[in-house]
Amino acid sequence: MSLNRIAILGLGLIGGSFAKALKHANPAIHISGFDRDEVLNLAFLEKIIDSKLQEINDALSCEIIFIALPIESSLDVFKTISPQLNENQIISDLCSVKGIFVDVWKTLSNKGTYIGAHPMTGKEKGGYENSDALLFENSVFIVCSENIQSNLFNDYLSLVRLTGARISLLDPYLHDKITARVSHLPQLLSVLLVNQASQKSEDISFLDYAAGGFRDMTRIASSDFKIWESILKHNKTEILQSIDIFQNQISLIKKL
Repeated sequence: MSLNRIAILGLGLIGGSFAKALKHANPAIHISGFDRDEVLNLAFLEKIIDSKLQEINDALSCEIIFIALPIESSLDVFKTISPQLNENQIISDLCSVKGIFVDVWKTLSNKGTYIGAHPMTGKEKGGYENSDALLFENSVFIVCSENIQSNLFNDYLSLVRLTGARISLLDPYLHDKITARVSHLPQLLSVLLVNQASQKSEDISFLDYAAGGFRDMTRIASSDFKIWESILKHNKTEILQSIDIFQNQISLIKKL
């Protein structure tokens, strides 16, 4: 089957960019959106979405449902909608942690298919106003291989490819281990670098002397903590392990 009717719950940076990318690639795809009224009205006016969902459960009229809300909200929606799916429907989250969704999915009674995903791209500023149809172009789009045997899996991959992203299949728990090291720990370190450089000596600000290299290393420190709070909570085991490894490496450098 082809997936021509999709719902995107959350039209922020990721959800909005995903909708724009799909609509740009194939205008025939019918996209239903769920978000605040002002966001929905703008997306509808720009012809990025074809219909506005007033309730979460209205998404059940679609063949595939993408959840692109903050992690806590995504989990709540995931728990509500998943048990109502039929055998021809897919539910997919686009969140930064994957293991927690698989754990929840295993506790639910359902007939549908869950395919977790995580586009490895973004910006410092979120929201629909910063969304971009080219955000996924040539970026890595991780798709979890948990349900690779599903007869809907290839249709899902075909849809994602329309965004111009490079698909990488990963075990969801391996995903969390990798992202802890290449994304979550670097975020923490970026914040720490800014904090330790935010000093003054005799009214001289250290940051006034920061050059391009420092800015490159700390660009992500300004990311919204509300987003990172949930990521740290739901991937804390892997992040703690990555911190331990990093501490050992720092100790070795100090010793040398």
